[in-house]
Parts: sequence; structure tokens; C-alpha cells
Amino acid sequence: MGWFQLAKVDLTTNFCNFDCPNPFLLAASPVARTADMIMRAFEMGWGGAISKSLALDQDLPDRSLTPRFSRLSANQYYFAGMGNIDFRIDQGVRETIEDWSRVKRKYPKHFFAVSIKSPGVEKNWRELASLAESTGADAIELCLSCPDDDSGDGNQSLGHNPDKVQEVIGWVQKETSLPILIKLTPSITNILPIGLAAQEAGAVGLSATNTIKSLTGVSLDNLVPEPVIGGRSWFNGLSGAALKPIAMRIIAELAQEEGLTLQLAGVGGVRDWRDAVEYLLYGATVVQVATEIMYRGYGIVEELIDGVEGFLLEKGFSRTKELVGLSLKNMLPTEQLSRKYRVAASFDPDKCIGCGRCYVSCRDGGYQAIDFDLKERKPVFREEDCHGCGLCTLVCPVQNCIVMKETKTPFPSGDNVEGGENHALRSCGYCG
Repeated sequence: MGWFQLAKVDLTTNFCNFDCPNPFLLAASPVARTADMIMRAFEMGWGGAISKSLALDQDLPDRSLTPRFSRLSANQYYFAGMGNIDFRIDQGVRETIEDWSRVKRKYPKHFFAVSIKSPGVEKNWRELASLAESTGADAIELCLSCPDDDSGDGNQSLGHNPDKVQEVIGWVQKETSLPILIKLTPSITNILPIGLAAQEAGAVGLSATNTIKSLTGVSLDNLVPEPVIGGRSWFNGLSGAALKPIAMRIIAELAQEEGLTLQLAGVGGVRDWRDAVEYLLYGATVVQVATEIMYRGYGIVEELIDGVEGFLLEKGFSRTKELVGLSLKNMLPTEQLSRKYRVAASFDPDKCIGCGRCYVSCRDGGYQAIDFDLKERKPVFREEDCHGCGLCTLVCPVQNCIVMKETKTPFPSGDNVEGGENHALRSCGYCG
């Protein structure tokens, strides 16, 4: 029997005073709209779910917008993000509550929270909180941050105002003693006052973040923003990979605040186990997923579980809790980072395909430290002129062909503005 058969890791995660089977939750979104959807996800391995946001306007006679989604991508093969204008459940409030009440009856060992949202009206929030508790849910998430809260009249969502955040929490606490999560907005300059206000008011956790108000594109056929709804459109909420760097920054900022002790849920752009691990390392206790599920289905949870388990074993950890916030100690303000540490680009000629991208990028966006040998179709790196910016490693299409290595060569005394002599290569050279 091999060591890998004996080794075990523990993915059990305590979140909102509940022991989840693993740290992977459905985010409040279309992927957690009905009880059948949520329970199917649990059967496939998800550790918990936060329902799509319950709102009293579900009882209005009109319907949701169609179409509801737009795609953000560099090309048809790369799914960078999704614009979402789907803000309502097409089912009455009472029907929805009765439906969700089935979840905990069948899956008592899985975490289930109900998301609720409303304008700033006490009566509405208290009614929604009471309805959410009646489902048997383990917690309530207050959505104070939907992009649709700004309807064009200049009023910001409740999540931009610390006093409003505390006020809404107070209203909800009059109706329920369930743990309260706050869904944060990324569209804010400083997130810390919001998080601290939520903590002071009695919240137990923060979900960071909601979608970000955006425009994903314009139909060039009829010049209408996408998604095109009867010849018109409006701003939408951007989710997916494009949101991840912003959401992770917010998680790290919250986790670094010494006075903030709330649990954090990382939300935004989780596509694989690496993304999940990164959120944990920046301070998240759990990660929530939506867009990637909409793209690939609930089955991705198997990849998440296998990937995180393998990473824990490889690095010598026994449980996910050991990863939480581990990378924060390696972060310093830019003014404290070493100005003496020096790297320079180096490349492997055997891996190089001669495309010339590194040369063009360094010439037109870097420090002109690369020449290009047209006869050999190979770049020529001049370490003495390299400023170590790393741009060439980003544009190279071959993995690990160009790497940045520490060097003792002195820093360049000035920019080589003329660059190399070979200006004949006008484009990347990849297409000839």
C-alpha cells in the first residue's frame, strides 16, 4: 500500500458555526435558485450553498429580463467573465420559501444560507429575515451590494454606507438569531469601514465580493450594449475570472485588518483548485463559486476537492484551515519592498519558437533590452540593459521558455532608448 493511500487530509471547514464537509459553496446566484438544484449540487460533493437572493418583488406580475447574460472574452475559446442582468427569481416568495425548506430536511449536514435583499425599508428586511429563518437555514446572507441597487438615479447601494449596513443588520436581528453574513460590493474605494461596521453590528462573516457594475460590450450589428433586450440595455454585473484579482485584493485587505475578526468567504472568479487555494492563502475560510458552474456544471467540485487535497499533501498540510491567511505575512507595502533585489530575463533557446513577441514587447513597452536575430529567428537578451520588469515572460507563448533569474549584474545606468539595431521585425513574427 503506497503512502498516498494512507495519507489523509481534512477538508472539513467551520463556517458560521457550522461544520461544512468542505470549503466549497454555491454562491448566491442562478446556480442556487431552486431546492432541486442545490440538492443536486450537494449530491455531487459541494459543501454548502447560499441561495439566490430572495426579494419581495418576486410577487410582482412582471417577469425577469431576457436575455440576461453577456459574455466577456478575448475570443470564442476563452471565457473571461460574464455580464449578468438576472436579478430576480421567477417564482413567488411563498413558493420559493416552501421549495427551499426541503433542503435542510434532506441534507442536514450541509451548510445552507438564504440570501435576502431589499431597498432600505425596515419592514421589508424584517419580513424577509423571518421568511429566511422559516426554511431551517443555518445562516442569512444580506445582499447589500447588487449592481441593480443603483437604478440610475444616483443612489448607491446600501453596502456603500457603514451606517446603513449597521441599520439593516439591526432590523434583521429583531427577527432572527441566525448568523448573519454581509455580501460586500467591490465598487468601493475603502472596504474596511464596511467590514468593521458589520462586525460592530453583530455579523459573523463577510462574502467578498458581489459582481462589479460593468458594461461587457456592444453589439456592433445594432450598436446596442449587450445583452440586447428589446433593442435596449443597461449596466450589468460582471462576474468570473475578470473579477478575481479585485475580489482577492478585498479579501486580503480585510484579512490584514487586525481589528477585524469576521470569517471571510472568497467569491469571484474561482475556476479551478488553484484559485480556491489562493483565496484561502489570502485569508478566506471558504470559497463560493457561481460563474464557472454556469459554464461547466456542478461537476467541477470533484476537481476542486482533488486539487486541494493534492496540494495539501504535497505541501505537508493536513487540513485547509492551515492555509488560511498564510500568504499575508509575505506582503509588504511597496515602499518597504527591497530596491536592491535584482532579476534579469533569461531564455531557453531549445524551447524558443522564434515568434519574436518578447522582442516586440520589450522594444515597444519595456526597456529595449532584447535584440532579434532574423537569420536564426531567436531573441538575443542583453542582461546589462535588462531592468527586470518581467514583461517578456508574460507575452511568451511557451511555458518557462523565458524566466526571471536573480543576478548580481549592476542595475542599468539608464534606458537604452535606441534598443537593438534590428527594427525589421514589425510585428510579433508569429504569423510571418
